[in-house]
Amino acid sequence: MPLLHHARRFAAASPQALPRFTIGSDRAGRWVVNDREGRVGGIFVSRDAALHFAAEECDHDLSQISFAPGETALRLIEGGPDPIVH
Repeated sequence: MPLLHHARRFAAASPQALPRFTIGSDRAGRWVVNDREGRVGGIFVSRDAALHFAAEECDHDLSQISFAPGETALRLIEGGPDPIVH
């Protein structure tokens, strides 16, 4: 089942809890996944790849994923694990 088809449902996330993952694109047109908890994240070549990664990381709980309204960048947390770029 294509994840892109379900992307509209992400916007209906519960207002009570902040989503764990935010997906957006950067100035170069790459897709970025930021983790609110600072555990994982990455840069991806497509929206579908970023969405797939985030969905897998949160066990397909669509309420845990949101999309950035504008341009975004990968946020790295100081002292966290070394980032892996995909």
